Amino acid sequence: MEFIETMLWPQFRFILLMPGKGELPESEFSLFVALQQEKKWAEAVKFYESILERYHDYPPALNALAKVAYENRDYEAAFGLLARIMKKYPSEPFCLNNLGVVLAVRNDVAKAETIFRQALTYNPDTAEIYYNWGCLLVHQEQAETALQVWRQGLERQKSHQPTLFALSRLCKEQGLVAEATGYCRQLTMLAPDEAEYRQNLGIMLLKQGELYEGFKLYEARWQANRLSMLPPEKLWSGDFSLLPGRTILLWAEQGLGDTLQFVRYLPRIQAQAGQIVVAVPALLLGLMRSSFPLLEIVSLAELEKVNYELQAPILSLPRLLGSTLENLPNRVPYLKVDEKFKARWRQDLSPGKKLQVGLVWGGNPAHKNDARRSLPLSRLMPLFRIAGISWYSLQKGERERELADFPAAAGNCAGLKNLAPKLDSFADTAAAITALDLVISVDTSVAHLAGALAQPIWLLLPFDADWRWLQERDDTPWYPTMRLFRQPAPGDWGSVISAVRDKLLVSNHLCSYLT
Repeated sequence: MEFIETMLWPQFRFILLMPGKGELPESEFSLFVALQQEKKWAEAVKFYESILERYHDYPPALNALAKVAYENRDYEAAFGLLARIMKKYPSEPFCLNNLGVVLAVRNDVAKAETIFRQALTYNPDTAEIYYNWGCLLVHQEQAETALQVWRQGLERQKSHQPTLFALSRLCKEQGLVAEATGYCRQLTMLAPDEAEYRQNLGIMLLKQGELYEGFKLYEARWQANRLSMLPPEKLWSGDFSLLPGRTILLWAEQGLGDTLQFVRYLPRIQAQAGQIVVAVPALLLGLMRSSFPLLEIVSLAELEKVNYELQAPILSLPRLLGSTLENLPNRVPYLKVDEKFKARWRQDLSPGKKLQVGLVWGGNPAHKNDARRSLPLSRLMPLFRIAGISWYSLQKGERERELADFPAAAGNCAGLKNLAPKLDSFADTAAAITALDLVISVDTSVAHLAGALAQPIWLLLPFDADWRWLQERDDTPWYPTMRLFRQPAPGDWGSVISAVRDKLLVSNHLCSYLT
């Protein structure tokens, strides 16, 4: 059986209610609670069973045993224990809520929803019941109804953090950005020390183009994601007067695409610093060395060997330099390709009368949002039926295997040539891109690479796109040569492909006319 809890967002776990201490003395109740908090399951079971020997069918003890069973995924045992309570106390809201949760994770959706409704008739002010019901609706892909239920719960208890968090996430995914931002602000006011809340508010502000405040709040990512930071006492404050005569280490902390996007800030620091050492993933070494020949470029694996007085993560540079939409550095290209690589690829991809288009349809499967940002190669079939285009796959990784099922010819398409075996590093990929007329890509590192090289790039975006692509626009201040194609609704790749096809038909016609 597939349980619902495995389908929900990791942050959205059903909430089981615990009743008051009832007849227990204070000392026993403290132990009653502590054993579950510390997840001492064996001791907890023994203790709760001893209570039941003294107080037959004592609801808090039965409920506690049910919670232990639930936490250990023994849902049948949890159901049986809660049913014992229901026989004696059929209208107990805490028991009804917990029974609804157990039914939900057993995938008995209809009964679970009935139980949640019943629980609210007895206690309409319990926010946890609304929250759990909303989680069930999310699993049923009833986003609008889930939002309504969570909003009702919030009216009953305006400071209920799980509901505020759930609303902020689901509103974001449904494109209700202003509402989501409001919930994020409420959370930061209620729990100012909670790093994840600050990080999420920062992301929402960045999504709306409020870069200055957004990047400040985004620094909470270190605590929120438990990332490892180099010595904080050496962290550069952004004061340029500290740079002359000193060595500053700028290092990549996140993905390849993030690094490619934000190395645009290196020239600003290069003009002021005594010496700069830049640490990047090994795949980027060749490209970075050809792009910034006056800087010392090292692999992240060599960090321990670097001597430096100051350090800064590359993704912190926009904050340190006070970036806004008006002043961010967007002059391209800021990456350069070694001429020997260019010459080789020009020879391999000799220009002809056909439009030459590179393609990437999938990102890193380990990325938390990859299911939304990537799409199967087969979804792009309408594009391959356009005459006069030569297609080249720049796809690397697991999704390269999809080419094995791709037909040698699709309609009027001459095929899809796989370039991946020749792409040993990003220097190779960059050179290949410069030999193409256009790159079409999902939101992954190749898209950033093409934009940083000032090559034409069409980016295919999910409805809830990453913050850096802002909202409701088909261009981006980060890359002047990039055009954005957005899903008009969650999961609607069909409209995106249709828009790209129409644009390709026009571009291909103009290309043929000019040649």
